[in-house]
Amino acid sequence: MYFRSLTTTKLYSQQDQTKQKNVEVNEEPIQYSKSAAYQYRARITRTGEAVQRLWYEPYVIMGSLTIFMIYFTIIREENDIDEELSKSLYSRIHGLEEAQLKLSLEYNKEHGMETEAILARLKEIKEKKILRKSFITLYNDIFNTDWTFLKDYTDVNTAVDALYYKFYEILDANVPLYKKRGKTYPRK
Repeated sequence: MYFRSLTTTKLYSQQDQTKQKNVEVNEEPIQYSKSAAYQYRARITRTGEAVQRLWYEPYVIMGSLTIFMIYFTIIREENDIDEELSKSLYSRIHGLEEAQLKLSLEYNKEHGMETEAILARLKEIKEKKILRKSFITLYNDIFNTDWTFLKDYTDVNTAVDALYYKFYEILDANVPLYKKRGKTYPRK
Protein backbone atom coordinates (compact mmCIF):
# COMPACT_ATOMS: atom_id res chain seq x y z
CA MET A 1 0.00 0.00 0.00
CA TYR A 2 2.78 2.42 0.92
CA PHE A 3 4.65 1.63 -2.29
CA ARG A 4 1.55 2.25 -4.40
CA SER A 5 0.89 5.68 -2.84
CA LEU A 6 4.54 6.59 -3.22
CA THR A 7 4.56 5.76 -6.94
CA THR A 8 1.29 7.62 -7.47
CA THR A 9 2.70 10.73 -5.79
CA LYS A 10 5.86 10.49 -7.86
CA LEU A 11 3.81 10.12 -11.07
CA TYR A 12 1.73 13.22 -10.31
CA SER A 13 4.76 15.31 -9.46
CA GLN A 14 6.39 14.29 -12.75
CA GLN A 15 3.25 15.27 -14.69
CA ASP A 16 3.20 18.71 -12.99
CA GLN A 17 6.81 19.32 -13.96
CA THR A 18 6.14 18.45 -17.61
CA LYS A 19 3.11 20.77 -17.69
CA GLN A 20 5.17 23.61 -16.30
CA LYS A 21 7.85 23.08 -18.92
CA ASN A 22 5.31 23.14 -21.78
CA VAL A 23 3.71 26.43 -20.73
CA GLU A 24 4.87 29.34 -22.83
CA VAL A 25 5.27 32.63 -21.10
CA ASN A 26 3.67 35.44 -23.05
CA GLU A 27 4.95 38.88 -22.11
CA GLU A 28 2.25 40.79 -23.99
CA PRO A 29 -0.48 42.65 -22.05
CA ILE A 30 -3.74 40.75 -21.52
CA GLN A 31 -6.98 42.38 -22.59
CA TYR A 32 -9.34 42.55 -19.56
CA SER A 33 -12.55 41.81 -21.47
CA LYS A 34 -11.06 38.52 -22.70
CA SER A 35 -9.65 37.39 -19.30
CA ALA A 36 -11.27 35.18 -16.66
CA ALA A 37 -11.42 38.17 -14.30
CA TYR A 38 -13.99 39.79 -16.59
CA GLN A 39 -16.42 36.92 -15.90
CA TYR A 40 -15.96 37.08 -12.12
CA ARG A 41 -18.60 38.98 -10.12
CA ALA A 42 -17.62 40.94 -6.99
CA ARG A 43 -20.91 39.98 -5.33
CA ILE A 44 -19.63 36.40 -5.02
CA THR A 45 -16.73 37.64 -2.91
CA ARG A 46 -19.07 39.37 -0.45
CA THR A 47 -21.94 36.88 -0.18
CA GLY A 48 -20.69 33.65 -1.71
CA GLU A 49 -22.31 31.85 -4.56
CA ALA A 50 -26.09 31.76 -4.55
CA VAL A 51 -27.38 28.36 -3.49
CA GLN A 52 -30.81 27.26 -4.60
CA ARG A 53 -32.78 26.14 -1.57
CA LEU A 54 -35.65 23.70 -1.61
CA TRP A 55 -39.08 25.31 -1.54
CA TYR A 56 -40.09 23.44 1.64
CA GLU A 57 -36.91 24.14 3.64
CA PRO A 58 -38.33 27.09 5.67
CA TYR A 59 -41.39 25.02 6.61
CA VAL A 60 -39.25 22.13 7.80
CA ILE A 61 -37.08 24.46 9.91
CA MET A 62 -40.10 26.23 11.43
CA GLY A 63 -41.81 22.90 12.18
CA SER A 64 -38.67 21.51 13.82
CA LEU A 65 -38.18 24.63 15.95
CA THR A 66 -41.85 24.61 16.96
CA ILE A 67 -41.71 20.97 18.05
CA PHE A 68 -38.45 21.63 19.91
CA MET A 69 -39.92 24.61 21.78
CA ILE A 70 -43.17 22.80 22.63
CA TYR A 71 -41.27 19.83 24.02
CA PHE A 72 -38.77 21.80 26.10
CA THR A 73 -41.17 24.47 27.38
CA ILE A 74 -44.46 22.60 27.85
CA ILE A 75 -44.25 18.80 27.71
CA ARG A 76 -40.93 17.98 29.37
CA GLU A 77 -40.90 17.54 33.16
CA GLU A 78 -38.15 18.96 35.29
CA ASN A 79 -35.46 16.56 36.41
CA ASP A 80 -32.77 16.74 39.07
CA ILE A 81 -30.36 18.58 36.76
CA ASP A 82 -32.93 21.34 36.19
CA GLU A 83 -33.40 21.63 39.94
CA GLU A 84 -29.64 21.91 40.45
CA LEU A 85 -29.42 24.62 37.79
CA SER A 86 -32.21 26.60 39.44
CA LYS A 87 -30.32 26.86 42.76
CA SER A 88 -28.67 30.14 43.55
CA LEU A 89 -24.93 30.54 43.82
CA TYR A 90 -25.31 31.46 47.48
CA SER A 91 -26.74 28.02 48.28
CA ARG A 92 -23.81 26.33 46.54
CA ILE A 93 -20.91 28.28 48.09
CA HIS A 94 -21.03 28.50 51.86
CA GLY A 95 -20.37 31.99 53.21
CA LEU A 96 -20.55 33.79 49.86
CA GLU A 97 -23.76 35.66 50.59
CA GLU A 98 -22.50 36.90 53.95
CA ALA A 99 -19.20 38.09 52.46
CA GLN A 100 -20.97 39.89 49.64
CA LEU A 101 -23.46 41.49 52.03
CA LYS A 102 -20.61 42.79 54.18
CA LEU A 103 -18.97 44.34 51.13
CA SER A 104 -22.29 45.87 50.06
CA LEU A 105 -22.82 47.23 53.57
CA GLU A 106 -19.40 48.84 53.57
CA TYR A 107 -19.99 50.35 50.11
CA ASN A 108 -23.43 51.67 51.05
CA LYS A 109 -22.07 53.26 54.25
CA GLU A 110 -19.28 54.99 52.33
CA HIS A 111 -21.71 56.40 49.77
CA GLY A 112 -24.52 57.28 52.18
CA MET A 113 -26.96 54.72 50.78
CA GLU A 114 -29.62 52.67 52.60
CA THR A 115 -28.33 49.79 54.74
CA GLU A 116 -31.44 48.54 56.57
CA ALA A 117 -32.20 45.64 54.22
CA ILE A 118 -28.57 44.50 54.24
CA LEU A 119 -28.41 44.59 58.03
CA ALA A 120 -31.68 42.63 58.29
CA ARG A 121 -30.38 39.94 55.94
CA LEU A 122 -27.06 39.72 57.83
CA LYS A 123 -29.03 39.24 61.06
CA GLU A 124 -31.03 36.40 59.44
CA ILE A 125 -27.82 34.71 58.27
CA LYS A 126 -26.30 34.94 61.77
CA GLU A 127 -29.43 33.39 63.28
CA LYS A 128 -29.24 30.53 60.78
CA LYS A 129 -25.60 30.01 61.70
CA ILE A 130 -26.54 29.79 65.37
CA LEU A 131 -29.25 27.25 64.60
CA ARG A 132 -26.86 25.23 62.42
CA LYS A 133 -24.22 25.29 65.15
CA SER A 134 -26.88 24.30 67.69
CA PHE A 135 -27.92 21.37 65.53
CA ILE A 136 -24.34 20.15 65.23
CA THR A 137 -23.76 20.34 68.97
CA LEU A 138 -27.15 18.69 69.56
CA TYR A 139 -26.17 15.84 67.24
CA ASN A 140 -22.79 15.45 68.94
CA ASP A 141 -24.34 15.48 72.42
CA ILE A 142 -26.88 12.81 71.48
CA PHE A 143 -24.19 10.73 69.81
CA ASN A 144 -21.70 11.03 72.68
CA THR A 145 -24.19 10.42 75.49
CA ASP A 146 -23.74 7.14 77.33
CA TRP A 147 -27.12 5.47 77.07
CA THR A 148 -26.13 2.31 78.95
CA PHE A 149 -27.83 3.61 82.11
CA LEU A 150 -31.14 2.53 80.54
CA LYS A 151 -30.17 -1.13 81.07
CA ASP A 152 -30.36 -0.65 84.83
CA TYR A 153 -34.14 -0.09 84.77
CA THR A 154 -36.32 -3.14 85.20
CA ASP A 155 -39.60 -1.40 84.42
CA VAL A 156 -40.14 -0.25 80.82
CA ASN A 157 -42.15 2.80 81.81
CA THR A 158 -39.46 4.17 84.09
CA ALA A 159 -36.81 3.45 81.41
CA VAL A 160 -38.83 5.45 78.87
CA ASP A 161 -39.29 8.27 81.38
CA ALA A 162 -35.52 8.33 82.00
CA LEU A 163 -34.85 8.33 78.25
CA TYR A 164 -37.19 11.28 77.72
CA TYR A 165 -35.73 13.12 80.70
CA LYS A 166 -32.18 12.77 79.33
CA PHE A 167 -33.26 13.64 75.79
CA TYR A 168 -35.11 16.79 76.89
CA GLU A 169 -32.11 17.74 79.00
CA ILE A 170 -29.91 17.62 75.87
CA LEU A 171 -32.52 19.54 73.83
CA ASP A 172 -32.80 22.29 76.44
CA ALA A 173 -29.03 22.69 76.50
CA ASN A 174 -28.67 23.01 72.71
CA VAL A 175 -31.85 24.43 71.22
CA PRO A 176 -32.38 28.17 71.70
CA LEU A 177 -35.73 29.14 73.09
CA TYR A 178 -37.63 31.99 71.45
CA LYS A 179 -40.36 34.10 72.91
CA LYS A 180 -43.76 33.74 71.33
CA ARG A 181 -44.40 36.75 69.21
CA GLY A 182 -47.76 38.37 69.50
CA LYS A 183 -49.93 39.38 66.63
CA THR A 184 -48.75 42.57 65.03
CA TYR A 185 -51.95 43.58 63.34
CA PRO A 186 -54.53 45.69 65.22
CA ARG A 187 -57.29 43.91 67.10
CA LYS A 188 -60.92 45.01 66.98
